[in-house]
Formats: sequence, C-alpha cells, structure tokens
Amino acid sequence: MKKIAGLICGLAMMEAAQADVVTYEFTATITTMKLDYTVVTESSLPGKTISVGEAVRGRLTYNTQTPLHSQWIGEPGEPGTARNYAARGMKNTMSFVFETHGFSFDSAPSTSKDDQMDITVRNDTDAPMGAPGPYDQLNIEAYSVNSYGRNFGSLSMNDYTGSLLVHGDIPHRLPDINSKYILQEFEYNLDHNGVWLSARGALTSLTLVSSVPEPSTYAMFMAGLACLAWRRRTRR
Repeated sequence: MKKIAGLICGLAMMEAAQADVVTYEFTATITTMKLDYTVVTESSLPGKTISVGEAVRGRLTYNTQTPLHSQWIGEPGEPGTARNYAARGMKNTMSFVFETHGFSFDSAPSTSKDDQMDITVRNDTDAPMGAPGPYDQLNIEAYSVNSYGRNFGSLSMNDYTGSLLVHGDIPHRLPDINSKYILQEFEYNLDHNGVWLSARGALTSLTLVSSVPEPSTYAMFMAGLACLAWRRRTRR
C-alpha cells in the first residue's frame, strides 16, 4: 500500500508541474479594416497609419496558471461553456508592430489599472454554417491605454477538431498554423476619442519561443522526484 501511495504521490506532483509561462512569436497579414462602421483600406487617425495588406509581427506571453475570473454555462438553445481567466501580475503580455508604417502596440504591465490580458476558453459552441459540428474557441485579448486612447490586440483560434482545449483549461501549447480544422485570426482595435479603428487578418506563422516553469512548478517537480525516490528506497 505504501508503494502505491508513493507512486501516486510522485506522479501526481510531476503531472501538476506542467504549468508554465509560454512565449510565442507570430506574424499576420491585415485583410480587412473599418473606421467606425465604414470599410477602409487605410486608417486616417493621427499617428495611426495602418493599411490593408500590411504585415504584422508580434510576441505573446501567457501564464497557464492564470486564475479563473468568471465562467458561463450554456442553456437550452445556447450550448457550450465559457471560462475567462484574468489577473494582474501573471506575466501575460502581447506586443506587435505593423511593419510598413511602424505603428506598434505593447500591453506590458504598467501603472495603469486598465492594462491587462483576458484569456477566454469556449467549449462546444455552435459552429457557423458549413463548419463540421460544434467547435472550441480560444481568445487571448490584451489591453493598453496610451495617449491615443484604449487599445485592444487579440488572437483567436476556432478548433473544429475538439482536441485543442480540454475541459476549458488554458492550453500549454497552441496548434500548428497549418492545421486544416483550426481557424486562427489576429485583430487590433483602437478607441480614439470615440472613433473606432478596427484591423483584422489571418495569422501566417506561430512559433514557440520558450516554455519556462514558474518557481512553484520547480518545487512541485522536485517534490514529485522526492516521492519517487522515497518509494525506491522503501523497496530495498
């Protein structure tokens, strides 16, 4: 019985040690733009020149241990569930630059209480017409406030395979950009004195840069190893 308990203890702690801070680099191409509700091909806001066809290069960091902030459970006629994860101090950041005109966005933590990131996981959502059945969705949205107004940058992924998002948890890895049944999009929005600028496009690359365990994760991993070592000693 002690051997079984030791084995379970070690494996459980090592499994729990998977949580980490994940960093990706991404690129995208702007395909559609709107100024308020009018379709445009280039922005006209001061200092915010963005054009259709422009390439975007960015970096995303998120912590898989970000705590649950709120959740929604579906009802008849509105299937699915949604879980929102958000908290300050979790090292969640997004930054990107529009490469033609050099306009940039950075949600790095600051003194502003409005700077934050929301990670929303939806499961078993009704699929749009022509898509294969219910789908899961991951939406990562970062906010920042500067002299131009309130900025929003987001990456969203619709997974029609049902394998990306498990039980509404934040994924430790994002899917390959060439996956046939996963739609990946980039979006940027700016509220400039009540005027909305929106730019959307498709992700063209998504590359894992690093996956760094938190200090608590290292401690959990070492505790798991200690449990397994104790089990080996008791067998002698």
